[in-house]
Amino acid sequence: MLASAEEIAAGCQRLAADINTVRITKIVNKYENNHGDYLFVIADKVVKSAKE
Repeated sequence: MLASAEEIAAGCQRLAADINTVRITKIVNKYENNHGDYLFVIADKVVKSAKE
């Protein structure tokens, strides 16, 4: 209930593209850490206007 069906579909398409181009490996390596199995992520949702 936190995301619309359109947001989920777009996110899944972006993830699939990252996996298919091996870009996901660069992303995973960027966030690699030795601080344990748990982490907190703080994010802000960016809302784009219809004019963009």
